[in-house]
Amino acid sequence: MIEKKKVFWFILLRLLVVTLFLVTTVYLDVHTYDVSGEVAGKVLLRLIGATYLFSLLSLVALRPATPRHVRTLAYLQIVWDLILVTVLILVSGGVTSHYAFLYFLSIISASALLSRSQAYYTASLCVILYGAILDFQYYDKLAPLGLDAAPAQQWGAGYVFYLIFLHGASFFLTAVLAGHMAERARVSETALKEKAIDYEELERLNSSI
Repeated sequence: MIEKKKVFWFILLRLLVVTLFLVTTVYLDVHTYDVSGEVAGKVLLRLIGATYLFSLLSLVALRPATPRHVRTLAYLQIVWDLILVTVLILVSGGVTSHYAFLYFLSIISASALLSRSQAYYTASLCVILYGAILDFQYYDKLAPLGLDAAPAQQWGAGYVFYLIFLHGASFFLTAVLAGHMAERARVSETALKEKAIDYEELERLNSSI
């Protein structure tokens, strides 16, 4: 069962990260993007607003949520983060973007909030999304979004495939490590709860004697 407290703190942490990271990106880094600065700025400002709205709605829905609804909200948080990172990579140059590492945070979040298997599924989605961005950019399918194919074509198909393979391997390695650590943490937490219950039973037994 997914605890409300974990989802609550996860949402607050994302709001903090989005505020610090994306605001800095808008005001300091837009001029370095392959997409025009005006377009990137508008997209990122809308992305900040949408993330705040989604997070606030999630917090409102979390309070009266049943365990089943809490699990659904946890899945939605991971999906939203994947969308957030994907859009950020698109507006920051695609193949030249340095923000693909943010997919690692989504994988770690999936392992912490959900389970080890969900971390693997999230890693698979990250590979698909990142690979699709680079492939579509290389074949000039993202021109309507303002993403130039020149950088990808200049580096060549071999280098693009290398980037996809390297990031894909890193995503799955992160899923393995994060999933293992999260599983051990859950086992330890369960053991501590069982010990606490045992201590309570012993106290009741002593008080009754």
